Amino acid sequence: MTTGNKIKSFIRETKARLKGDTAGKIGEKNLRTADAALELQLAQLNIEKMKAETHLEKTKEKMMDTIHPKELIEDDSNYITGLARVNREVKDAEKTLKDINNSIDFFRGLQKEINEDVDVPSAEEKEEKK
Repeated sequence: MTTGNKIKSFIRETKARLKGDTAGKIGEKNLRTADAALELQLAQLNIEKMKAETHLEKTKEKMMDTIHPKELIEDDSNYITGLARVNREVKDAEKTLKDINNSIDFFRGLQKEINEDVDVPSAEEKEEKK
């Protein structure tokens, strides 16, 4: 049974870890700070993502140019070396983009978690647990 009251899970966890009257105030301030920090981090990651997407597109174009050169292939060894080098560049660019997407997912999930409304137990429920 709950009172129908809700608080953010972040505040509830902070209150549970602190003792005294200031626990709620500290929890609320920390929530605002954490939420703002996460917003900033997500904005920065979205900029990085856009740059990484552009870089990946360019490396894929470079791969096509390397596969299909406009000049005569005079040295097959250089051709193969060039393909291997550009392939590594494409793989590195894909990994960078994947890592950024994983970071975005992590921080979005964390932001959702700390802002989740949770039930506040009633006084009776608190007594029952004792």
